[in-house]
Amino acid sequence: MFKLFYKVKKVVHQYILQYLLLITGGIMGGAEDLGKSLREVIKKPPKLICSDIDGVLTVTRGNFLLDLDLMKKFRLIRKTGVLTCLASANSYPVVMTLVRYLDLDKILIAEGGCIINVDGEIIHLTEKEAKSIGVELAELFGLEKSWQNRYRHHDIALTFPRSLPLEEVEKEVHRIQEYVARNYPGFKLVYSGYAMHVVPEECDKGSALQEIMRRLGLRPDDVIAVGDSSVDSSMLKVAGTGVAPLDADDDAKEAADVIIPKKASEATHQLIDHVIHLLKEQ
Repeated sequence: MFKLFYKVKKVVHQYILQYLLLITGGIMGGAEDLGKSLREVIKKPPKLICSDIDGVLTVTRGNFLLDLDLMKKFRLIRKTGVLTCLASANSYPVVMTLVRYLDLDKILIAEGGCIINVDGEIIHLTEKEAKSIGVELAELFGLEKSWQNRYRHHDIALTFPRSLPLEEVEKEVHRIQEYVARNYPGFKLVYSGYAMHVVPEECDKGSALQEIMRRLGLRPDDVIAVGDSSVDSSMLKVAGTGVAPLDADDDAKEAADVIIPKKASEATHQLIDHVIHLLKEQ
């Protein structure tokens, strides 16, 4: 009975992989487009792919439009046994909603590493909360509070009230970071490229991914992480292989093992296509 089950499972996986090859245009025919670094660094399929959302699963860094063709590939590789994990600075309800409606595994990182979900179990990785700090910073520096803050447990998101030149943004972020470091022990301010987040100092995506790996019994070389922001750097370092798109922040590129010469979701397409190719070779 067990032999029959595994035989059927293997056949189903082969059909899935054949379909994946069809929708990606055939990996073998487009292997050169993947870039030599992907083939050199990633030589076996991962057991878990941990992905940031904005600028990685979206069509560009500047908008919130998910690449639905890419998400179709994520769902299909999931059927071969590869686990998926969304990692975001968004509030828990936002990330969990994406997991549910995109039909991904119930494995996620929310609030920049303050909360994780592993197979349906919600785990808070800190007891601290930054709500009062967020109120004070908003008043002091004239910042806007994110609509998601009412749904956050531990971190707080703040944005500038108007568009600023990049140089001015970096200067203001640095000024506020110094203020937080001086006045709020145990907390830090990080900038994701979309918003500033006041976070307990012990929380980041890397620490959250480590806890997920521990609970799932995974080693670093079982995991690929992909991210485009400086707040993804810790996650890229913890994973056996860290991947960043061409338009990622410098910190993310420095932490990554592979920089794919495509932007946003186009880069992630190439990563997933390469994983599909490796699955086919098994």
